Amino acid sequence: WTPLEMQRENIAPQLITGRFGYNAAVRISAPSEFLFVSGHEGRGSVDTRGGVGDFRAQVATTFVNIDRTLEVAGFSFRDVVQIRIFVRDIAAATSNYDVVLDALETYQCSPASLMAETTGLSDPAMLVEIEAVAVR
Repeated sequence: WTPLEMQRENIAPQLITGRFGYNAAVRISAPSEFLFVSGHEGRGSVDTRGGVGDFRAQVATTFVNIDRTLEVAGFSFRDVVQIRIFVRDIAAATSNYDVVLDALETYQCSPASLMAETTGLSDPAMLVEIEAVAVR
C-alpha cells in the first residue's frame, strides 16, 4: 500500500474589501492526517488574559496561540482548511475584520470559515474564540 499524495482545491475564493478573505469550500483528496484544534482565546498563558476589552489584540493573540498548538502537533497554518470564529459582538468583529485578514495573510492560510456571534464564551473577558481543522 502506497499512500496517495494529498491534493487541495480551493473552491470559490472570496474577496473582502479587495483582499482574499476565505474560500467558500476547500476540497481535500487523500488526506493522511486530521487535526481538530479546540477553541483558542487571546490568552498570553493559561493564567493570563491578553487584551481584555480589545478585540484586535485578542484576535492577534488567538492566532499566535493556534499557531503554537499546530506547531506542537507537527502542523502549520498552511494545513488549516477550516476555521470557526465565535465573537461576542458581531458588529465590532466585522468592523475590525482586517485583523483576521492580516493573520490569514501572515500565516498563508486560506480556509473555509464561519464567524458567528454568541452570547458568551467560557471566559467572560474574552471577546473572540477560534477553532480550526487542519489536514495533510
